[in-house]
Amino acid sequence: MNRTKLESAISAFVKNKKANAAYYDDNWTERNERKAYYQSFTKDKLLAMTEEDFFEYMWGNKRFVVDKLIADNGFGALKKQLAELLYGIAQFEKRWNTFLKSVKGMGPSTISELLTYTNPNEYILFN
Repeated sequence: MNRTKLESAISAFVKNKKANAAYYDDNWTERNERKAYYQSFTKDKLLAMTEEDFFEYMWGNKRFVVDKLIADNGFGALKKQLAELLYGIAQFEKRWNTFLKSVKGMGPSTISELLTYTNPNEYILFN
């Protein structure tokens, strides 16, 4: 993005934020709550999750998606792959590629969202 487009985008954002302050404040609060929730997990806590915990962790309102993820991947394998992606020590690119190849039903957008909430200082949303 060139400088002019970036400045225009920032200006539009600031204008929208002022015009819709309550929306932006609510959104910021929600993001901070999500970040705190995801950062409350450790590798061991993630591996110890029940299916109900996993449902809340992933999408607390889309049971069919979580059920399909579990059915397609096996719950134990799914947790193991997720723990390795989020907390593994292997090079990031290897963890990312392994997860994408090994887990059916989760793509780059979902994966990057989980990474961003888990460690926002290191990862960014890819959407």
